[in-house]
Amino acid sequence: MSVKQDLVAIGKIVGVFGINGEMKIAPMTHSLKRFIQGMTVWIGSDDTTENCRSIQKIRVKDSYILVLIEGIGTRTEAKRYVRYFLFVDRDHRIKLPPRTWFISDIIGMKVTDEQGMMIGIIADVLMLPAHHVYVVHRGKREVLIPAIPSVVQNVDLEQRMMVIHVPDGLLEI
Repeated sequence: MSVKQDLVAIGKIVGVFGINGEMKIAPMTHSLKRFIQGMTVWIGSDDTTENCRSIQKIRVKDSYILVLIEGIGTRTEAKRYVRYFLFVDRDHRIKLPPRTWFISDIIGMKVTDEQGMMIGIIADVLMLPAHHVYVVHRGKREVLIPAIPSVVQNVDLEQRMMVIHVPDGLLEI
């Protein structure tokens, strides 16, 4: 299954918890209501996903979600999936407010300035208290782009392209 076209990431598996196969999930959504006992998820990376599975148990611990997924019953089995993502079918994702995007749609997007000069590729999104920040790979360097309306001018999901207004000094590191 093509992850980019059919699925959207809702969390990243960052560790395991206990001995019964519970996975520690860093949510990639503002709404923890996206995680529901009995819901169907896929486990995978950007390239591959496994067959769909059901969430058997869910609980919140600190800023993480702990989930027990069908067919994964030991700590060893769960460790195999650390650094993988949980995906849901794109048709079942929540509606977003205007000028907001799913992180999974932003990762890998090309970033240019208003004149069309290539800035780089979005590699990560930092969810900071004031606003999100896009981590853009620019050759061997990283540039941090604030995800605010005065900077982000246009996002074209179909073309996988973001146009930004480059604030003075942003690229001069």
